[in-house]
Order: sequence, then structure tokens, then C-alpha cells
Amino acid sequence: MTVSPKCLTLLQRWPLITSNTHARSPHTGVMVRLVCASARVCLLLTLLLACAIPAIPPVHAEPVPEFYTRHRVRFGETVRAPIAAVMPAWTFDAQAGATLVLHTTGAGLVRLRGPKVLGGDWNTIWDHRPPASARIQFNIPRSGRYGVFITPTPGAPVTLRLECASQACARSAWQRSLPPQTLGIIAVGDTGLQPHKAKNDRFGGYKYDEYHLYTEMLEGFERFLDDGDLKIANIETAVTTSHATSPKRYNFRMHPRGLSTLAQAGFDAFAMANNHAGDYRERGLLDSVAALTALRKRYPQAGYAGIGRNFADATRPHIFERKGVRIAHASVGFGFSFPRSGPYMADLSDLGAVLAQLRKARADLRILSVHFGSELKLIPSADARTLARNAIDAGVDILHGHHPHVVQGIERRGGGLILYSLGNFLLRGARNMGTREVDKDYGAAVRIAYDLRAKRLSSLEVVPVYDMHRVVVPLEADAARLRIARINLRSRALGAGGVVLQTDARTGYGYAELAAPRK
Repeated sequence: MTVSPKCLTLLQRWPLITSNTHARSPHTGVMVRLVCASARVCLLLTLLLACAIPAIPPVHAEPVPEFYTRHRVRFGETVRAPIAAVMPAWTFDAQAGATLVLHTTGAGLVRLRGPKVLGGDWNTIWDHRPPASARIQFNIPRSGRYGVFITPTPGAPVTLRLECASQACARSAWQRSLPPQTLGIIAVGDTGLQPHKAKNDRFGGYKYDEYHLYTEMLEGFERFLDDGDLKIANIETAVTTSHATSPKRYNFRMHPRGLSTLAQAGFDAFAMANNHAGDYRERGLLDSVAALTALRKRYPQAGYAGIGRNFADATRPHIFERKGVRIAHASVGFGFSFPRSGPYMADLSDLGAVLAQLRKARADLRILSVHFGSELKLIPSADARTLARNAIDAGVDILHGHHPHVVQGIERRGGGLILYSLGNFLLRGARNMGTREVDKDYGAAVRIAYDLRAKRLSSLEVVPVYDMHRVVVPLEADAARLRIARINLRSRALGAGGVVLQTDARTGYGYAELAAPRK
């Protein structure tokens, strides 16, 4: 046997392996245990470990940013940390004056931080070892987001239970409670967590030289997603780590972990057909499909529409089931022309085929997400109005519109509802819309109620949102009230079917009862 000088040098640093021996690689520090049947086999194994293992790069644990919280805990919920977690961390939202109780196991040290500056730093209000009872009680000084960071006791599993010990603890979200026997559908507009040609970052990204974790980008709105059964977003980006861009002015991509963050927050229906789906060419489109497919393994209730491995996949609606209701969701857009053999994005020119698929679907409720219209226009064009109304007449119950980056009016047509444009929701590739006039500086999140007994849409709520380019937040009452008034102006311009919202006195959010359609 010929042994190279390099291997001979390494052999001098290895003990000769004998049966049932332990040894540590001089290159990686990895301890191995081997069993060999004879001295000759042991020698061969020694040579293999000495010469082959050094060629394998050392494995390092993925660095996790300080105070990176992967999960949000709700009141009354018990959560368990992954075994490998170095510092398990959870967030929760609470209102001022609430009395909370934490029950922990396996905690050597507990740090309670908050309230957090949205997109910014944590404060520390409690930081020491838990009492013997493992029961920690404290009062919330100010409304906001709080974090629990635990240093585990070595070898002990970590669990946390959050309880409310006062009359109310959770921060308010939607101004109205959904009645029993009601299905809630939440919809938002343009969403993408990274700007033009952003770095492939697994944890977050920059906007105007300010870095935010993905989990921080939604922390001002996330609680609103708790009170809905289906939550729809237009994903205006490719989900890819590819570098090959399409020849266009802006190219948006988002790391798959960003998509996971959206699902973790509560979004489960992804409209994918739009003018940024193909920003990273066919490779990016296939990567998006792969990321969405992988996501469904972790979140089986999630689904997507508008892109696929071929024309049939992209134009086929996804069927969700919530509270016994079958919901068909499809998505069409514009901006790319791919061969039908795939990969493919459903184009506006495919609308007829998509509507046919929706009609054919065995569903109780049909939702169509449409990327259409003109950017920054407050009134939809005649062509856009015709397209939307024809879709409702063809059997669509909710038309979920997006692309103009501003909020347009809302129209009731028969038993259907048209949301012409919800504006931006969390589009970090867009400019700061707050620099524009009051008609264009906000987005809208809506919640539509579906009456399970009457089998119809029964009400609508609208929450104006702000800071959509950075860390999206609901507007305060006075500012929200002003934007609801502007939405009503746009809705009245649509004619007799325009939905005029009432304004909640406390929050400034808008709402409307949807009457049963005339027979």
C-alpha cells in the first residue's frame, strides 16, 4: 500500500484504531467510534479517517441573530422549545394593565423584554432565575410586543405556558367579533420582504440602511391574523436564491425562510401570479414552486395559485377547506409570457380558462386574485371594471385585486364583492408611500365574513395600514378614520354598487353589513 506524505503526517496524529475504539479527527474535531473485525480492516479504517475526513469541511451550527424569535405564543397556549435551541424565545402581544402569568420548565434564566419598538430594540423589565414554583407573574406597563428569552437548564426540555390573570390581556385587533357560524377571510395586497436584487439573507434584510429580521417586519400586524380562517396575500416576488435576473428595471426575490415567516404569522393562501413572479426567470419560478411545495409539508393547510410546473398547474385553483366550507382560490396576473409546457404563470389572457376551472371546481366559495390595473391610479379603468364585473357574473364570489400600489374602491355586485386594489401591505421593494399625499400613503387589510348558515357574504371590515415599505402597522384612530373616508370617495365613484363603510368610533376602522342579494 502506498501512503502519501500528507497521509503519513496525519497518521502520526491518529492512534491506530482497534476494535470498538474512539478517535477524534485532527481536522474537524469530530469524535468517531468504530468497530472493525481484524487488524487489517482497522488499518484501512485508520487510513480512511486520516486522509478522507480532513477533506470534509467542518460543520458549524447556523448562526442565529440575537433575540431572533421564531414563534409567537397566544394566551392559554403551551409551547415547547426545539431540543437544539440555544436560547428559546417567544413573543406575545399584550395590552397595558394586563396581569400575566408565565409557567416554565427547564429554564435556568428567564428574560422578559418589552415593549419592543417596532422594528427596533427590546427593553428588559424582568431578568433573573425563575422561582421554585416556576410561576412568574407580572403586570404589563405599556401595550405592545413582549418577548420571553430563556437560557435552558442543561439537558432539560424547555416549555412555556402563557396565561392571562386579569379580565383582558390580548391587544385588540379587528374592532368587531365574528358571530358564531361565520367564516372569516382576511386579504391583503402586495407583499414581498426584500428590495431590488437583495442579498440572499436567511433571517432578514435592509431597507434604507436599516436592518430588520423577517419576524420583525410583521410584528405590528401579526395579531390581526389570529382572527381569520383563511388569510390571503399577493406574493409580489420570486421565492428563490437564484442570481439570474430577467431584463427589467426592478427584480424582487425573497429567501424561502421569508415565505415561512409569512406562513408562521398566519398567512395560508398565496396569490403568485404578478409582474414579479418571473423576475429570476424560469429558474426562479421553479424555485418558487419548490419553496411553496416544501412549505405545505410544514403547514399542510397552506396553498398557492397562479404559478406551476406547467399551464395546467398554474391555472388550476387550490381548494381549501375551512369549517366545512370548500373554498376555491385562483390567481392571474401579467408581466411574463412563458411556454405552456412550463414552468408557467397564469396570465390575464388565461382568464377564461381560469374562470372555467373555478366554475368546475367542487367548491362553496370562489375567490379570484387578479394582478391588474394601473399603478397609482385611484379609480380603476373602464377595462378593469369590466374584467372584475364579468368575473363576478361568471361565478366568482370575491375578487381580490392588487397592483396599483394604492387603495381603490370596493364594489358589491349581486352576491359578490370586488376589492379593486388593496394597495401595498408589506412590499419592501417599494418606495415609502408615506411621502405621498393622503390618498396614496396607505394600504388596506380586509376581513370578509361568510355566513355558514345563509351561505353568503355577510359583512366587511377594513383596517388601513401604514409603513408598508418597512414594518407594517395599523393606523391610529384619527389617521384611520381619514383614510376610510377616502376609500368611501373611491367606492361612491364606482356607481350604485359602491360599498360605503361606516367608521368605528374607537379605532377609526371601517365596516359594512353586506345585504343578501336580490333574487
